[in-house]
Amino acid sequence: MNLLYDNLEEIKKHPDSKFVLRKLKALLRRESAFAAFKREYIREHAERFPQLRQYIE
Repeated sequence: MNLLYDNLEEIKKHPDSKFVLRKLKALLRRESAFAAFKREYIREHAERFPQLRQYIE
């Protein structure tokens, strides 16, 4: 979860960074550890991270 939070802070600083977006995509994959918790966090904060909405559906 800490990796998720760190990368979410990075995407706020650099919203157009493809590298950070790619790391977040990997963290939100179903095969990733704690994927359900991470996806639910993104769902709850969807208004703050609209660019990640497509990776949690």
